[in-house]
Amino acid sequence: MQYVHSVGIDEVGRGPLAGPVLVGCVAIHDIRRAKKIFRMLGVEGNYRDSKKLSETAREDIVVCMKKAEQEGVISATTSRVTSGVIDTIGIAPSIRLAMKRGIQRLNVPNNTQIHLDGSLYASTAFTKQKTIIKGDTKKLSICLASILAKMVRDTYMVRKAREFPEYGFERHKGYGTQYHRDVIATHGTCKIHRTSFCKATTQ
Repeated sequence: MQYVHSVGIDEVGRGPLAGPVLVGCVAIHDIRRAKKIFRMLGVEGNYRDSKKLSETAREDIVVCMKKAEQEGVISATTSRVTSGVIDTIGIAPSIRLAMKRGIQRLNVPNNTQIHLDGSLYASTAFTKQKTIIKGDTKKLSICLASILAKMVRDTYMVRKAREFPEYGFERHKGYGTQYHRDVIATHGTCKIHRTSFCKATTQ
């Protein structure tokens, strides 16, 4: 098993009316090389909330992540839980499920240092974990996990916009904008909507 310096975890899509919740997990194997690689993109030492980065900046970072992964500097994965599951078990259990799947895919030892953003907690099997408020602005691994998760989720929602063009998912990515709420009021929901989240909109 490859040495793991630390793992960063973040989620996107907690609050939207449509689409999955998605968790990004990034294992850093060589922290010095990782910082050097991402410093060139202005990431290291100036971590940013993924939502405040431009789409172009996020794309550049994800390309850089793929290169770093090929070189064995990091490992990265995402895990998503669909709107149907969210309606069935709730958003918090869905996030925990996505985290569990993501960590399993990284296949890291239980004594790995896990850094999580916001209010997230990993399985208690991981004995060294730390939840960090605004962690995506403080830890490289969380920052990268956040950017990766947002890019993957946004890409998914743009793809779904072609399947359900009347909802404009490419514009709002499923979040509860007034435009999105107005469209739901007119057309009702589609199969990727979280009906439990849309009740107030449709009533």
